[in-house]
Amino acid sequence: MAAQQVEASGGDQAAATQLGDLPEACLAQAIALTSPRDACRCAAVSPAFRAAADSDHVWRAFLPPQLDRAKCYALSARRLSLPWDDGEFCWMFAPHPRSRFAEVAELVDCTCLDIYGALPAAALTPAAPYAAYLVYGTAGGGHRGLSYPDQETAVAVGGRVVARHAVCLRPDAAEARKFRGGGSRGEEPRRPRMREDGWWEMEMGRLGEVAGTAAAEEVVASFEVLGWYPKRGLILEGIEFRPVVQSSSS
Repeated sequence: MAAQQVEASGGDQAAATQLGDLPEACLAQAIALTSPRDACRCAAVSPAFRAAADSDHVWRAFLPPQLDRAKCYALSARRLSLPWDDGEFCWMFAPHPRSRFAEVAELVDCTCLDIYGALPAAALTPAAPYAAYLVYGTAGGGHRGLSYPDQETAVAVGGRVVARHAVCLRPDAAEARKFRGGGSRGEEPRRPRMREDGWWEMEMGRLGEVAGTAAAEEVVASFEVLGWYPKRGLILEGIEFRPVVQSSSS
């Protein structure tokens, strides 16, 4: 009888063990086997889950092997140089539910559109090849002047342009037929991709490794619409500088 009571008591204790009672290291190991989105969901379960989901072990596991020591930077819309030639009401800053930043910039109306983002070259990991990306969306009420004709991105290091591309923020099949083969440099315009977080992303150009670049020099990424005509409806989240992920076949 005593043995049965001890066995029953042990069974009750085992049944009372909750998932949240596990050590943080165990929770972190389990969460690291999921995805970034699942990790964010786990953080909302309880304080114990949040501590595990926020751990470096979890987020280091989500990085591709070649990126585990390379730095990534994101410049918010407030950190960018925006055109104000058409007056102080060209842009409107406001929170956005999908943005990681406190505010995004919405283009209300302008005729000249050129956007710049700059970062000290010394901030980037010297041995890693980088690319710059424009992260943006469009207003729900519509947009104007963001399809064809000419739009262009450029990346410069220390004042020297290392990449320049024709792009199109909002490709439109009908407009593409009118301007086929057209970018200002005769190349087929680059197209954006839709990210998992709901933003559009356009690769602005690659700058290779920054080893040997003077510490005082800057890396500048720019986007420009070539033409003086009305433009509106662009929602700008920022510009990202990220290491280039090399494919396994390369």
